[in-house]
Amino acid sequence: MEKFSTSRESILETVHDEKLEKNGTRRYTLKSGETIEVNWKEFDPGKETCTDTSVVFLPGWAIGEQTEMVKNLSEAFSKNSKSPTYAVTSRAEQLRPSEDSLKNQAEAIKEFIKERGIKELILAGHSQGGDKAINVAAMLQEDPSMKIKGVILLDSMGLYEQSPMGLAGHLAKDLIVDTPIGMTGFDMKNPAMRKWVRENTAMARKSIRSAIDIIIAIMKDVQKSRLDYPAKLIKEVREMAKANPNLGKLKMPIILMSGSQDPISNPEKMIAYNKEEGRPEESAGPIDSREYYLRKNIFPESPYVKMVVPEKFGHHSMPFFRAESVAKTSLYLLKRFENISKTKTEGN
Repeated sequence: MEKFSTSRESILETVHDEKLEKNGTRRYTLKSGETIEVNWKEFDPGKETCTDTSVVFLPGWAIGEQTEMVKNLSEAFSKNSKSPTYAVTSRAEQLRPSEDSLKNQAEAIKEFIKERGIKELILAGHSQGGDKAINVAAMLQEDPSMKIKGVILLDSMGLYEQSPMGLAGHLAKDLIVDTPIGMTGFDMKNPAMRKWVRENTAMARKSIRSAIDIIIAIMKDVQKSRLDYPAKLIKEVREMAKANPNLGKLKMPIILMSGSQDPISNPEKMIAYNKEEGRPEESAGPIDSREYYLRKNIFPESPYVKMVVPEKFGHHSMPFFRAESVAKTSLYLLKRFENISKTKTEGN
């Protein structure tokens, strides 16, 4: 089994030697010659801090660490974990990034985590950020000085193989059509959603603001890359469409949350169905059939896999509009595993 190097020799140069503050930028030049820019913002629970654990949250493609949507979810993680939470984004500085750009970005994020002196952490990632979180976890788990208490994958990419064209189309439709329709209450097929939106008008406004933030980020990238942007975009989409080869290597608890209407991280695509009966493969015991399949076929090294499929606002951006419940539920499930493990250890 291939192992990632955890040696600092993988980083040839760190640009920006200033003291790591609450937010900022650092650049890492890898052995491959690729330079990765890492941006971060720290969210501190203040007096509520009572653990040695940090949460590292990796937002998805084109979502900045300074945006309101990331702020809301990061604050929810910080409050419910009672731990510092870092929103971390990364990008390849080259106009034409390498074929292994996500892996290289994970290498730089891993280095940032080590520089911060974090020894115990929970990794969370949304969309493309989930793909990066998988890579970061696979790297850090080989380091005996690190303890990864769990990985939270929110509408994550990299969980199964997709068509690049299909992924791009689904992503555009979800962002431009499905999300605005759902959040403004014009989904005529879903009366419950319309009622929920009417009762949460502030959330609807946030959805519009978030869509604008993403579009602005894309336009900035287009302006910087110019004629190289189409080639860069195609390469990124192809990489996101692949099933992450590190899925089967993860040895820590895994929490998955994918919206019921998410075409990009489709819960049904992760599950094998019995062709004759049209239902998930049955487990041999009390374990949920869906989770049984995930543990058996996708995360065979993980001691604990839980999957939550929200129905309310089950689009690709679901975690940002249900920040409090997403953070509370995912952290609760990790804590539940920790308590079960502790009970078993004490029993022995």
